[in-house]
Amino acid sequence: MRLFFLWAAFIVGAWGVPFVNAAEPMDAIIAIVGDVPITQTQVERESKRLENLNEGITAREARQEALDELIDRSVQKQLAQRLGIHISDALLAARIEELQQELGFSNEAELGRIAADEFLMSYPMFRERVRDDMLIQALFFREVFSRTQVYKDEVNQFLKFETAIGNLREYHLRHILISVADDGTDIDEKQDLALSLQARAATGEDFAQLAREYSDGDAASSGGNLGFKKEEELPEAFVVELQNINEGEISEVINTSRGFHFLKLEATRGGNIREAITRLRISHVFLPLTEEAEARELWNTIKNEEDFIAAVGQHSVDEKSIDKGGDIGWFDEQDIPVYFADTVKQMKVGDISPPVKSPFGWHLLHLRDSKKEALNIQGLREQARRVLRERRALAQRDVWIRRLRADTYVRILDPTFEYTIR
Repeated sequence: MRLFFLWAAFIVGAWGVPFVNAAEPMDAIIAIVGDVPITQTQVERESKRLENLNEGITAREARQEALDELIDRSVQKQLAQRLGIHISDALLAARIEELQQELGFSNEAELGRIAADEFLMSYPMFRERVRDDMLIQALFFREVFSRTQVYKDEVNQFLKFETAIGNLREYHLRHILISVADDGTDIDEKQDLALSLQARAATGEDFAQLAREYSDGDAASSGGNLGFKKEEELPEAFVVELQNINEGEISEVINTSRGFHFLKLEATRGGNIREAITRLRISHVFLPLTEEAEARELWNTIKNEEDFIAAVGQHSVDEKSIDKGGDIGWFDEQDIPVYFADTVKQMKVGDISPPVKSPFGWHLLHLRDSKKEALNIQGLREQARRVLRERRALAQRDVWIRRLRADTYVRILDPTFEYTIR
């Protein structure tokens, strides 16, 4: 899994420029967060989405939860704006393309259907929601993850009592459910239908189209696409069946209390200790508020490593790496974030990249070294440390958001809503 964590841990300083909100129609204002209104249209859209996702939730509960969620997002976005974090159009386009690949979509039209069916918004508004998600994630990495510590004894305990492999294994699945009536009167008919559909999928018929036409599952409208699921998030019967198929194959029909299911395994990630990893040693010149033309002008003056080190001392604002010639250490190639990965893949040892844009500014990258290593106990420890750090940071997230809410002016204008610092 690609993580932005490694990069967020070393970049500290002023980042980027403000975010852009999706346009909303002028309507009743439900609440004001700082100086930003939350409208009735926003609350209604979010509450309908929550009702679609949670069958047991009441309309009142959905409206209150929707407002709370919108307040949380607004508080975080405004802090990101003050800190100068920015998600460029190029980074957003890369994330949209990544989403298409993760979900198995071949074009943006399929994402547009998800936007309409699940988020109840137009595709342009959905793109801005994805931009906001990236913005909030970048803020989280800076304010929470980069300050989260994991200690040696905790790593030892993790390796002793937990299976790191199981925690890292994920499956990208498509799913078809043929549900059975509560009284079971149609069980034979539904089993025959499930077996027939499974055979059609196994012989090459479009799984996504079959799901849209026949599935009773929650993801039917998106072609049965469940995205990546961790092993512990899946029913045990699914996990057992997944051990018997390879990527691209169709499972046998699985009988549960809900009815008859079968799966398509699109891809897997994690879950296996790699025998060897490629590690890259990278340096950078970090230019947070520079225009691209200025960054490119600086790049044109750099002819060799000595010039690069001089540029670090004169121009970089990453205080942690300045005294080390911009060196930010060794990284597993799989942990390079999407906005650097394509550039680094094309570099040879000794290369200095043209300006590369991240959410935090411009970077000139220098690939200092590359080596393959057998994944020994130290490699396993590094994987365990990343898992623990992510867990701890996520556990601290709610507390961090509560503090943000407590420090932000929030006024509820509609008396049918409540406001509490959750």
